[in-house]
Amino acid sequence: MAGRVLAVVDGTATGVHRRALAAAGLAQRLVSEAGLAADVVVVGFPGHPPGRWQRAWRSEASSPQGLAGELAGIVNGDEYLAVIGGDTPFGRELCARLAVRLGAPVVAPVLSLRLQGGSCVLSGRHNTAPLLQLSKSPGPHWWQSHTQT
Repeated sequence: MAGRVLAVVDGTATGVHRRALAAAGLAQRLVSEAGLAADVVVVGFPGHPPGRWQRAWRSEASSPQGLAGELAGIVNGDEYLAVIGGDTPFGRELCARLAVRLGAPVVAPVLSLRLQGGSCVLSGRHNTAPLLQLSKSPGPHWWQSHTQT
């Protein structure tokens, strides 16, 4: 099974979009609870969100269309267990475009994500989704984080 998770967070020159921070939070939770490695792609702002990031990329892409091809090249393979996008218009569109490019499912919105016995347990706004057998599914899975307002 893959051992990395990728968070994609977007913002402006002044900082991370507050609804995109949930993607970073979910990734860091998997780092601390499941021992996974976490990488981050930051879009539109300098720096990166707080946390333990093994690899970080910065993109000046102004649209999800431009970034989808770049990210598909990064995650195309079995290294990544999940890609988590922020609950922003940019993040939602990016996750959809990546899912189409790679033939991977999108599960949204996700409030909680943890690894349990090789399966992923996730919960959304109104209910808990069934277990996903990540180790038996081809390719990465795309989750879009969701923050309650």
